[in-house]
Amino acid sequence: MLADNRKQRRARERSEARKSRRVQKAVVALSAGIAVGVGAAGAAGAETIGSQAIAENSYTTVENLIVIADNLGRTQVAMLAPAASVLPDGWVPVVTSEYSTSTEQLNFLEALTQGGQLLLAVPDTSHVPGASTALSGISPQVAQALSALPLADTLGSGATVYSKMGTALVGLNLVNLDTGIQNGLADAAELLGGNKVDQDAGQLTGIPSIDDALGFWTGSRTTSNWTGTVNWLGASGTTWISQDQVRMDGITSEQLTALFGQNLNQPDALVVSNGSKELVKVGETCRWGICIPKYDYVWIGETDGDGNQVHTTIYDPNAGVADALSALDGIDVGGFTITQREAGGSYTGALGGQAGWLAAATQVVVPGGSGADDYVATVPVYAAGISLPDGLFTTGMQLSPGLVTTSGQSVDSVLGSSTSTWSLPALGVGAQQTSLLESSHLGPDGFSYNSGWTIAAITLGDVTVPVVYSLGSVNVGPNGFGVSGPSIMGVGLPGFQVGSAPSGSVSSTIPDAISQLLGDVPTSVITLTPEMLFQLAQIEDPTGGVLSDPIGTLESVLSPLFTKYVTPTATEVSQAIADAATEAVNQGSSAIAAASAKAADVTSELADATESASQLAVTPQDVVEPSAVETAVPSSVGRHALPDERYAPTDTTDASTTYVGRHRADDGESSDAANDDATTDVGSEGTGSDAGTVTAGSDTGNSDSGSADTAGADAADAGSSSSDTGSSSAAGPDGSADVGTSDSSGSDSGDGAAA
Repeated sequence: MLADNRKQRRARERSEARKSRRVQKAVVALSAGIAVGVGAAGAAGAETIGSQAIAENSYTTVENLIVIADNLGRTQVAMLAPAASVLPDGWVPVVTSEYSTSTEQLNFLEALTQGGQLLLAVPDTSHVPGASTALSGISPQVAQALSALPLADTLGSGATVYSKMGTALVGLNLVNLDTGIQNGLADAAELLGGNKVDQDAGQLTGIPSIDDALGFWTGSRTTSNWTGTVNWLGASGTTWISQDQVRMDGITSEQLTALFGQNLNQPDALVVSNGSKELVKVGETCRWGICIPKYDYVWIGETDGDGNQVHTTIYDPNAGVADALSALDGIDVGGFTITQREAGGSYTGALGGQAGWLAAATQVVVPGGSGADDYVATVPVYAAGISLPDGLFTTGMQLSPGLVTTSGQSVDSVLGSSTSTWSLPALGVGAQQTSLLESSHLGPDGFSYNSGWTIAAITLGDVTVPVVYSLGSVNVGPNGFGVSGPSIMGVGLPGFQVGSAPSGSVSSTIPDAISQLLGDVPTSVITLTPEMLFQLAQIEDPTGGVLSDPIGTLESVLSPLFTKYVTPTATEVSQAIADAATEAVNQGSSAIAAASAKAADVTSELADATESASQLAVTPQDVVEPSAVETAVPSSVGRHALPDERYAPTDTTDASTTYVGRHRADDGESSDAANDDATTDVGSEGTGSDAGTVTAGSDTGNSDSGSADTAGADAADAGSSSSDTGSSSAAGPDGSADVGTSDSSGSDSGDGAAA
């Protein structure tokens, strides 16, 4: 029996995998057509949603939130340190805070490649219990891919820019070749009796190399992260905020021409004196009274009316430079920005329960050129879930509105999806549902929402019951209102529409992508209407259609009345609301960014002050004069000092030794050994892949350092910068605590010391 169940489960898993692949292909094909018509403009002359400015303010706000989170983490570490110094281990939560940021320069191809990687990276919800199903990741992935469609034009424009840059480089290098040829021809003409060379054409210098030219059109990638952890009484948690942005700057012909010419010299022109060699009498030879004239070729210059020598510039290399740089004409390419940001948490209880959450968004910004609107597309993803200990109960959800875009005063979304699950593993009971193709519209012309189609599966032991249904749609606006009825397994209830819907239309067809999952499910919805009942009963409507189609009759009466009496006033009210909302959104984004910057400054001051006070609070007031042994071993500094029972003193009665933090050297039994072997180790237990490590010293009092970079860590790559800081709180073995700070610039090293 068990073998049969196992075979059935495996067969069911293979079937679901095949269905998932079919759905993915079908959704991709279907979404390409849906995404074309996204967006609706607002009223002419009204203030529009400043999508690009809002995107920039959002980026600034998240950067500030990362700093605020680190400042609050540092504050928490410092506040816990005094308590950790006097209470036994485990009584005070162990808290850490790590922050890092880095920036690197990119060329166009690197920016496209790394930006594409961000677009293909769907936010990971694996840490959220119950949030993922076989279909939950399809819609966000398709939406993120479609958000990059405008980048196709940028890619084509980028290829054109590089082609023009290559032509300009070839043209500049040909200038010197042409100069050599012109100088040679002029010298040859002079030898043959032609114009005399007064000044050779100079060589063109400062021509950019290929690498230089690739660097003229640059972008950057900036990554910022904060991670905080807490461990206490067997429970642990990790919370993080991160933001990764690839930005490619725009470029124009004027900018490129200036960059190409910034180091070019102005070579001399080829100047000649006009003239030629002529046969003239240069003398005569006389013998015996007979004189014979002597002739020779003499160069005779051409003069003007005043008798001055005529000079002519027959070649100017600078004209060739201008011709070469003219290849850069016609370039006006806007840049782009691809940003991926997320905040999340993962928590484990002391008894084994788990919880998690995630809020993420991938955003593409392409500035409009030549009067066109900016393109801003965002794909948000939200998830949350919880699992009780021993798998008693698990539930979770994942929600994505899909591809969200703005146009004028309207906000539209397509390809939305939602997933929810719950299960009782011990009983073998559970259910999951995934809704696809959700869409919405909000603008001056009203609001509309389409719930899409939902694929649900109810599990009862080894039996899975699939259900396909739709909750229909709803719309309301100044031009009308209406709903489309819900449906299940191809059978639905009628809807109605008074006036006209704000945007889009509601289809009564089950998408092929969904019908393929269940084999022979019909691809059209059978609507249960009074007319169908009359037909089934073979009764003719005696009212001529009033009873068989009451909804249609009501619509025909109400629609003209609504249009005449409600629409004019409702349009003005709706437009006023849209104007006020648009202004509030535009101003609110900048206000929030400014407020977050202020909060970052305030929390930074709070963290610094708390750390200073905490250091004073945990410093012993009555300190014994340090001996020679203690002087040789410096005390640890840095906010990365953590407790470790391995470094507990062997003799607690020795009042002459003060232990501070984890990073210390053990007391030796010989002062000479301690003086000879005591060393300082600079390391980090916070952020930084290149941070040093500390190992326990021997009982002779020396500190054995692992691999540690003590001179600032590895040098940063040219054109990039990074910084890492971290913090942690814990008690030292004797009840003291170590609280400090560590910062680095240009590397991933932390600061610490072994004492």
